[in-house]
Amino acid sequence: MFFEDDENDFARGFNEWWANLSDEEKAEMDREEKENRNKMTNHPLYKKSHEILQIVEAIIESLPEEEQRMHSPMLESAMMLAPKFAGAYNCDMWILVMQNAAIMRYHAEYLTTGTNGFELFGDGAVDKRYVKLLRTEMKNFRKLFTEWMGEVHALPKDFEMDQDDWGVFVRPKS
Repeated sequence: MFFEDDENDFARGFNEWWANLSDEEKAEMDREEKENRNKMTNHPLYKKSHEILQIVEAIIESLPEEEQRMHSPMLESAMMLAPKFAGAYNCDMWILVMQNAAIMRYHAEYLTTGTNGFELFGDGAVDKRYVKLLRTEMKNFRKLFTEWMGEVHALPKDFEMDQDDWGVFVRPKS
């Protein structure tokens, strides 16, 4: 395979680097990783992502089996929020954070507009209170997301690392 040597070289290099670390360095890295994971899982946006997933799961599970498949894209979008946040959290590369944020935004918008599908299709099988709850939580998600974007835009600028060869994410120099 074309990339096999590159992947093996990377893994070999990483394994050699790791083997050369002292036990204290490894323990410190493990401690930092646990601390970062704890911060991420306690972040309000991460928690809200999981709440939204639980709401969507409950709504879909309340539907007759033949209708559940029709709404599976809603579940798929709800499942994307937390992992994309996790991929962006503590990342110091603005461009990678923005890529994950854009994907999160897409799926959040899909969930918001998709609530109409619960009312339009399914002959009223979904309790309107749950649809209202999902809409409310999506508004809360958007508020938290906007606050997080303020943190993202405050990241230090590194114009070499922030370059987007596709021209989608362009960071102002000022």
